[in-house]
Amino acid sequence: MAGLVLVILHEVFAYAAARSPRFSVLTQGKPERLAKDGRPGWKAVRRNHLSETNFDESLREAANLADPAQAETVTMERNGSVTLVKRRRTGIVDVDVRDGGQTVRLIVDS
Repeated sequence: MAGLVLVILHEVFAYAAARSPRFSVLTQGKPERLAKDGRPGWKAVRRNHLSETNFDESLREAANLADPAQAETVTMERNGSVTLVKRRRTGIVDVDVRDGGQTVRLIVDS
């Protein structure tokens, strides 16, 4: 009987969370940014009960990054997973064209 009550409550809460953004935030929370522009927000990291070691491990698991400076943003999602957006690397390459005497500048994004 208790199991049936739990299943019914779960269905009611799931239905309400799907229909109401406020109820969804109340029951499931909201995503929180843990790092921005490569700089960790240690208050947010601690508020989400992560140690520095756990934070570094999350970076390695999510995108094989060894340093937070390589990430544009790091977010703790509502389900507890850590997602990140890698920082774009831009490089400028100058190429000399010998016959015409010109230099061509290439901007490379990766």
